Amino acid sequence: MKDMLIIVMAAFLVYGTYRIIISAYDLSMRNNMNFNSYDFAFDQGDVGVSIVQYDEEQDKKIEAEFDADVGDVQRGVSNLGKVIQDAGCIGQECCASGTIYNKQKHKCIVMSY
Repeated sequence: MKDMLIIVMAAFLVYGTYRIIISAYDLSMRNNMNFNSYDFAFDQGDVGVSIVQYDEEQDKKIEAEFDADVGDVQRGVSNLGKVIQDAGCIGQECCASGTIYNKQKHKCIVMSY
């Protein structure tokens, strides 16, 4: 009976030590800012580029797309200016001397003195 008690106590001791080691390892792997996530170590050589290099490449792509979009807008604005110039006149500019532009009728009328 005494031998059986020693075996059971040794088994509990081994199991308890195992659980403590597993819990300590689990705690050491957790992120210190967000306890619900883990920090996994990885080999930098397997990745190819660093996060900073990847971000810089993406920034360059975004900047190139932005510059292309801005160029399209600038071309559109300059074309709009040409369209307005080609239209000739707007409002009062279209009226001959002695006439005035009527905004309600959208046409030039003779000025009455």
